Amino acid sequence: MRISVRSSASVVVACACAAVLLSGCDTLTQAANTVDKANLCVDALQAASFTPDENNPELTAANAEKSATELRDLADQAQDVTLRDALNAMSTKISDLSVAGLTVDDMQNYLQQKADLYQTLSNACA
Repeated sequence: MRISVRSSASVVVACACAAVLLSGCDTLTQAANTVDKANLCVDALQAASFTPDENNPELTAANAEKSATELRDLADQAQDVTLRDALNAMSTKISDLSVAGLTVDDMQNYLQQKADLYQTLSNACA
């Protein structure tokens, strides 16, 4: 059996094209994951920006529940473990807010802890 130089060159070119296509697919997957993470982070940072209103406890409770649920749902979608952990921590902090008998000191402590968690979430999104 005789193999021509032309058919050998074709095999080499085909292998090279396959390698380029495979590496291109990996790059596209990474790019899609980056876009997904960025979109998720935009939604997460918006949901995490919840601020309690001490003058309207009912609205505060409803908004806290909504924000916490959104953050939990986003955590379920996150592929990045650090981001998932930050989302769950923020969700828990917002869920733990007790609006009954909320004092100024309670509000200040809550807002400081939430600001720290917000920074952690921002860092996870970077």
